[in-house]
Amino acid sequence: MVPRRIVLPLLLAVVACAGCARDDPRSLTVFAAASLTSAFEQLAHRFEQTHAGVHVDLHTAGTPRLVLQIQEGAQADVFASADEAQMQRIVAAGMARGQPIAFAYNSMTLITPRDRAAIQSLRDLQSPRARVLLCAPSVPAGRYARAVLAKAGIDVRSVSDEPNVRAVIAKVRLGLVDAAIVYRSDARGDTKLRCLPIDAADNVRTTYPVVTLRDARSPELAERFVRFVLGETGRQVLAENGFDLP
Repeated sequence: MVPRRIVLPLLLAVVACAGCARDDPRSLTVFAAASLTSAFEQLAHRFEQTHAGVHVDLHTAGTPRLVLQIQEGAQADVFASADEAQMQRIVAAGMARGQPIAFAYNSMTLITPRDRAAIQSLRDLQSPRARVLLCAPSVPAGRYARAVLAKAGIDVRSVSDEPNVRAVIAKVRLGLVDAAIVYRSDARGDTKLRCLPIDAADNVRTTYPVVTLRDARSPELAERFVRFVLGETGRQVLAENGFDLP
């Protein structure tokens, strides 16, 4: 027979552990392209509000870096890419659960610091004194920016190759360069930037796909988040953040 002084603590411990199991929040890890940061921060917050006990752990970075981290074994449940080519690396490696779905579109814009008037169009980037900044060619935003320049027949060399759009915008806001080409959604509403439109004939449309990953800890929860992004709330948040919708 177990002494009462032992039984009572054991019962209390069992009850406490059961309560902990009920209260432990489920965690969902989402990897998203840097250009999605603001929109996905809002989506993560709203998802948590409508899914009691769920915590969304959001990681944003340049898409190639996220792909490399996933391929090297980083734990992630959902991946939202800034382009289809990088997403196909995940699909080709057998790391996607199902087929990626396009959930947003974007385009490029020319930006300068607010006080720089010398740059008025892409043509002005050819000035030998113009300091132009782009993302690295391996980054979707960098590849798209160079595609814009190629379509316009303009040869421009970037002063450095940045890892993501947010790094580019930070340097433009500080006045360290004269101009840059970034996603329209990232520059939208920034009072320290001057945004100059790019002719439709020279611009490109970018596609953002999302997918649940093969090694998701809770595939059902991950799929629910993907449906949330594709649903009414997701579309509203994305539109508010300057993205075009399918």
